[in-house]
Amino acid sequence: MFTKATIALSLLGLLTPLAAAEDYYSNSAAAVAAVARARANARVAAPSEDSDRKTTEESTAQTVDEADEKDGIEVVESPADRPVDQLIPRPTKKAAKAVAKPARKADPKPLTKPRHEPVLRSVHEMVEEPIVGPIDESEMIAAPMAEEGFAGGPSCSGGCCPPAMKCCLPCTDFFRQRCFVFGDYLYMKAFGPDMVHATQQNAAPAGQGTVPFGNAQNLIQPWQPAFRVGGGIAFNNCSSISVSYMQFFSNVSDTVGLPPGTNFGSAVSSVLTPGTVNSGTTFSRIDAVSSVNFRVADLMYNRLIFGTPNAYMNWSAGLRYGHLHQNFQQDAEFAQPNNPQFTTSSINFDGVGPRLGLDGRRRLGATGFSGYGQGSISTLFGDTVSGYSQTDTLTTALLASSNLQSFRVLPVLDFELGASWTSCGGHLRVGAGYYTAFWFNAITTPQYISAVQNNRFISLGDTVTFTGLVVHAEARF
Repeated sequence: MFTKATIALSLLGLLTPLAAAEDYYSNSAAAVAAVARARANARVAAPSEDSDRKTTEESTAQTVDEADEKDGIEVVESPADRPVDQLIPRPTKKAAKAVAKPARKADPKPLTKPRHEPVLRSVHEMVEEPIVGPIDESEMIAAPMAEEGFAGGPSCSGGCCPPAMKCCLPCTDFFRQRCFVFGDYLYMKAFGPDMVHATQQNAAPAGQGTVPFGNAQNLIQPWQPAFRVGGGIAFNNCSSISVSYMQFFSNVSDTVGLPPGTNFGSAVSSVLTPGTVNSGTTFSRIDAVSSVNFRVADLMYNRLIFGTPNAYMNWSAGLRYGHLHQNFQQDAEFAQPNNPQFTTSSINFDGVGPRLGLDGRRRLGATGFSGYGQGSISTLFGDTVSGYSQTDTLTTALLASSNLQSFRVLPVLDFELGASWTSCGGHLRVGAGYYTAFWFNAITTPQYISAVQNNRFISLGDTVTFTGLVVHAEARF
């Protein structure tokens, strides 16, 4: 039979572990409360950087340690209570940290719109908003990334910005040199080769001299179309090589008859050589035609001087080939008893030389429109071959002939100003402008014929000017 002492000892042995467990659970509740307080502090602080998170972790661990010390959670292992520790492990610092970590990752409410509805806002329009909790990378607000270009400007990566954003058209690589092809339509006029080829006069009564009576017929070059084509290859954003070809052709014709209101007048040629039999001959009708044309081909290396998101300037250097041709013909019908006369003149220049140029562009506001300007100077070294002849059409006799060949240097100055529009991605550009070119030290038709008539070929040299409108279209890659 069990004695009372035995029964008492047994009950005491059973109650001792239960009391220890009750104390442990009471102390654990205090530890959980401390962890909850640390979690609340971490959520309010919302550290955004790794250094802040590390500080929060240390603070949380320190808080748990202080709670352990305050609440007296200190379990000392002994053989007597080891079974209790195995059944109910004690809360350690490592366990408290493990409990605190999920608290930082939890995010009960998203802070931004879903990924399929990104919020696109300009950098200038973004305002600071209070952060309630940590933000995951997948929940970051969709905003344009500022890509640094050559001049330090932001980049739109070649795309068009949404209407809500006030950034770029075209985008930030405004200065960027690209591969391209282009075609231009020009409507131009030539100045310099104009000349008076005949005049009208009366037939004076007996005993009186003949005097001019009517018009001095001038061959004036009209406005004519021309074209320019070319392309280029970009080595990088700052340099490229380009080629271009431009051609212009102009001609004009004129007819001179008897003076109006008279039956006794005549026409006199202004291009016949003095000293020939028919040099003073009068004619009933004179037909003439004059033409001028040029061709230029350029091979250039282009390099950026400076570039910004709104403006840029390039310099260029290379070679130019230039051809300038002038032609004149006059057919004078005879008035009995004189024979008809056919007079011609031809001037050809071909030269090659260096070419230097500048070109720049400035954006007009936050749009795709821009103003541009470009100019160059080249020096052409080449030969000028000129010829003149006067022939009796009826007898085919050569009455006068002169040929001149000379080595000449022709400076050529050309420039162009205008405005253009560039597409959002910068792949299409269209525009219009005004072009002018000066060919200095060129021999012109009226100057050469005058030299033949006076037998004086000293100090020959004049300026031929071409000017007109340009319509430009360019594809950029």
